[in-house]
Amino acid sequence: MAIAATCIGSLLPRPSWRIPNSATRLDEFKFQSMLARKVAKKNCRKGLCRAMQSSSSSSQRHVIITGGNTGIGKATATELARQGMAVTIACRNVEKGKQAVADIIRESSNPSVRVMELDLASFASIRQFAAGYLHLGLPLNSLVNHLGHFLLTSLLLGKLKSCASPGMKSRVVVLASAAERIGNIDFNDLNYKSRSYNNWLAYGQSKLANCLFSLELSRRCTSLGIPVTSNSMHPGIVDTELIRYVFPQALDRSLPFSGLRPVVTKLLGLKTPKQGASTSVYLANSSEMEGLTGGYYEDSRKANPSARATDTELSFKLWAVSEELTNTTDILEPLQLSARASQGVSMISHRLTNFSS
Repeated sequence: MAIAATCIGSLLPRPSWRIPNSATRLDEFKFQSMLARKVAKKNCRKGLCRAMQSSSSSSQRHVIITGGNTGIGKATATELARQGMAVTIACRNVEKGKQAVADIIRESSNPSVRVMELDLASFASIRQFAAGYLHLGLPLNSLVNHLGHFLLTSLLLGKLKSCASPGMKSRVVVLASAAERIGNIDFNDLNYKSRSYNNWLAYGQSKLANCLFSLELSRRCTSLGIPVTSNSMHPGIVDTELIRYVFPQALDRSLPFSGLRPVVTKLLGLKTPKQGASTSVYLANSSEMEGLTGGYYEDSRKANPSARATDTELSFKLWAVSEELTNTTDILEPLQLSARASQGVSMISHRLTNFSS
């Protein structure tokens, strides 16, 4: 893995951050893991949320959280850090990320938190981030995707696979939304180039894509015997920057109609970011979720998404289009070939033709 990461890194622009010596970083994390073990023991007391009560052994587990500098992502990062996980938050604004890291360390008493630059709107940035993380030589046990990025998951899937162990698979958690119910994938115009743009329908399409990506990733990993699970979730309606953008007059305390905030909060049943993060924390680190894959969850329990979100023909087609757009065709196939080669099984060819739910 170290050799592969070095080769990948040599083909990409050098990251803007300075990559520390891998051995030094690993020694540092051994010490931090000892502290994290104490943190997890201190915080996992009786009476805390279900996600914390059922957390798996976290002292040596590492998680990447995209968008972890604000809102649900930050709340998820804080809770997982409290449970003893080593957390990397990936975000576009590194300065805000550094402040988030300081907040998370202060609130969790866990020093194993870092920030790395990642712009999910840029394929170059995604590849650079993945190469940089692999170069560090750190483990990766969970990937909490707040934007469900296909390319990022594809590039880090090999690391997720290699860090799985008997009885403890690696996990991918995709933040979706009940808004997927209004979504519809238009393969002829995915980016609204020819049809009129509607922000709600576009949001619904993106969240439906999140659900379908998680479903197809789960199906393929299961079919190929790759020890990685994938689940999507609806966090509820959470009082974050997004919801404040939708209802600015009612939820912005600085505006004249800010008195409506309590009314809107009650009518919408708004959750705090911490409450909204509880399901993603549960999926990422609960022992109850070990081996469970391909599900859709709400309030830390399995829920039923729309029929479109469970349409395997649709998920298959979206996967194929995503591979083409990101130039990651058949990225799962080499992983399976390498696994079989390590077992001494000779394979001349292998095609992914049949998936089981």
